[in-house]
Amino acid sequence: MLDPPEVGKRSLVRLGPDSMLGARRIVVCVGPIRSGTTWLFEWLRQHPQVAAPRGKEINFFNDNFDRGTDWYLRQFFAGFAQATRLLDVGPHYLDLPDIAERLAQTIVDPLIIVGIRNPYDRVISDYRRHHSGIARLTDLITHPAGWQHYLRTNLIAKSIETLFVKFGRENVIVYNFDELTQSPRTLCEKLCTAIDIVPLAPSGIERKVLAWQAPHSRRLLNLARVCRRLAAGVAPRLADDLAFGPLRRLVYSDQPAGTISAQEMKTAFNRCRPFFEAEITALEALLGIDLANWRLAADFDGKRWPAAKPRENFAPRTRAAPPRPLSTRA
Repeated sequence: MLDPPEVGKRSLVRLGPDSMLGARRIVVCVGPIRSGTTWLFEWLRQHPQVAAPRGKEINFFNDNFDRGTDWYLRQFFAGFAQATRLLDVGPHYLDLPDIAERLAQTIVDPLIIVGIRNPYDRVISDYRRHHSGIARLTDLITHPAGWQHYLRTNLIAKSIETLFVKFGRENVIVYNFDELTQSPRTLCEKLCTAIDIVPLAPSGIERKVLAWQAPHSRRLLNLARVCRRLAAGVAPRLADDLAFGPLRRLVYSDQPAGTISAQEMKTAFNRCRPFFEAEITALEALLGIDLANWRLAADFDGKRWPAAKPRENFAPRTRAAPPRPLSTRA
């Protein structure tokens, strides 16, 4: 039986075939935020060929890098023996200016996953998820810290190009959030093929949930988050029900979160426009794809993203029924 690495060591041994990693490859999803990283973690963690941490974000490359690679490997010990892939999802990894260097310093031949998303959509998603009811969108956009946050999480083309140069395009998997909203099952098959595991999908992978429902109260929402974190290690089904299942109704109402006036959205987006339009052009050139549907209309009036209409996202249930093949291909 495989013994876990010794606790307490803080060495930064490069992980590769000659280390305890053996033939396993580490798959690192570097984000960015609000691009479907929770969806990706929840279904990949159920795959029999994948070993994943108990919680989605272990934040090794940003917050725990000084703990060393022994600590890093211990996070994947559940399912390590039978796994061919180790999964690390860090939505904030792409925020690091030296993420490519840290990956290269730590892992031999990593597989890297990056999600791209319409930057205007990401601004609204991030606002409704983290700031709704706390501050106005225009206040966040004009505040220096808020402005830097929105630029840092949306201007990612140069970071992706650096990853291409450092690791080769064949080792950097880029998916479009639009693929997730259109067909999560197809995207699941694409990603399984890209990281070279059997294409399997958990039950409920196409189940839709409202991503922007408003909580009944902030106090209740914070309590539910604490309970979910506590339950994750001992009662994953309870944690899942708090996030996506029947218990969600105790926390969230049927009303959409984050009402944003057309004028507020117009003001915010017009400030972002020069940066975001240049970013879209850069991504089109880098990836060789057409992202014309992402661009802001010249006569944008703030009504392209209706404030009263909740958008839909997808999230699979954890501990679901056994996965079933997506296709007949091995």
